[in-house]
Amino acid sequence: MDCRNGNIYTAEEVLKMLEDDRKYMVPMGHHPTPEQRTSRKVGRNDPCPCGSRNKFKKCCLWNGDPAKNPKAWRPEQ
Repeated sequence: MDCRNGNIYTAEEVLKMLEDDRKYMVPMGHHPTPEQRTSRKVGRNDPCPCGSRNKFKKCCLWNGDPAKNPKAWRPEQ
């Protein structure tokens, strides 16, 4: 990536550049574009994708992180 203007170049393009321009190139540790979601996001009131015919918020919403569930049973401390 060119730190002067943010342009992204391939390795072949960098090799063709002049030495003065190459000193501004910064190696990138990851791809610059984020991963795109392939399916649409499931809303709380949408039918659950597991096929139970319940709303997502009543079925599988808290399966990912039960600690965030406000109605989860917690032992007294």
